[in-house]
Amino acid sequence: MALFERKKNKKVVEEKVIPTNIDQMTDEELKQVLRDIKLSELPNEYFTNLRSLFAVLKYYSYYGRSAGQVIFDRIPEELKNDREFLLKATDFDTGYFEFFPEKFKKDREFILDVIKLNKDCGSFVFDYLKPYIPLDREFLLKAIKITPKILYIVPKELRVNKKFMLDAFKMGGVGCLDFADKILFYDPTFQKEMQEVSDKRVDLHKNNYMIKIQINNWNK
Repeated sequence: MALFERKKNKKVVEEKVIPTNIDQMTDEELKQVLRDIKLSELPNEYFTNLRSLFAVLKYYSYYGRSAGQVIFDRIPEELKNDREFLLKATDFDTGYFEFFPEKFKKDREFILDVIKLNKDCGSFVFDYLKPYIPLDREFLLKAIKITPKILYIVPKELRVNKKFMLDAFKMGGVGCLDFADKILFYDPTFQKEMQEVSDKRVDLHKNNYMIKIQINNWNK
């Protein structure tokens, strides 16, 4: 049987019958539905069945804000308040974070878990978290310990702050140097203090050669 059956009404107009037996569909059949049917025309079953819902989240992760709004408008309230489900959604696209309930946007531990889940992605994925990141020192250093890439969205006034960047270096290692403000590149005291921190810490000392290369680049 073809995936889409065709029926004719009295006006001889064809319409697609969208399959809803999701658990019996193959992955390829499910993808075909998403390719052929508009997001707004998908039956409710596609937003209540976790298998199809994850497929929808993955497929539309490149479609931008408007698609995310449509998806989260149709997701049941129970799922929108399910912490594990929301974490999984950010694994497809951190842009979905915008549509989460306010209590999760203000949950510092939840935000840290989102950062942890996406720590191996490119820095740009954290752009979507920028409006919700607490800017207090304690939280930021915890986030930097997970991944120095979070410095990508940290305000310039912190990235230019010598003490903050030294503390960041202690937490996140040599990767933090990629995000240090250029003004620090020419500060010999910053370079000296950074080298002293590295010399005292075995875990940072092993990256001494990378630090020296970075310092040499700054001084060119």
